[in-house]
Amino acid sequence: MSRKTDNKTESLEKHTTDTGLMKVERAAQTEAVSTEVAEVAIDRPAARKRSRALRKWLVRLGVLLAVVLVVAFLMWRSRRPAVVTVVQPKLTNITETIASSGRVGGATETLVGAQAQGLVEQLFVKEGDRVASGQRLAVLKNSVAEAQVSQAEQSVATARAQVSQTARGPLGSEVETATEQ
Repeated sequence: MSRKTDNKTESLEKHTTDTGLMKVERAAQTEAVSTEVAEVAIDRPAARKRSRALRKWLVRLGVLLAVVLVVAFLMWRSRRPAVVTVVQPKLTNITETIASSGRVGGATETLVGAQAQGLVEQLFVKEGDRVASGQRLAVLKNSVAEAQVSQAEQSVATARAQVSQTARGPLGSEVETATEQ
């Protein structure tokens, strides 16, 4: 396809390949062409390639800018000071109940025992106090022990009476009774 300008100095022809329209000038008439009339032929595939490349670079630049902005925002957010709410303390009673089953034991356990059984009459230490070896911890009620001692003393007195009776010898009445039988 060809086109003629007003002064017929230039013609444009379609190139047979798909590279677009190209400017074709006649060698003899190039000097006579005025700047107003000269038209620049457009190489459309090259322009498309440039616009595609430009779009690719703009998309890449946009993605890079978005990533940089997100990273900058996250860094700013992590470095800003945390919001702290200040509350005035108030004195209150705290009641806490724990219901559980199991065995509670101390870090060091020691078996403590008494030489005798009985009820505690006096306690000299509190739970958690440190004690020394041989220190008096408690006094047991000794009413049962006193009764046992009294009974033992009575048994001893009875045994002594029997021993003294056999040591003195038999009585005359006892000898008579024994011979009669």
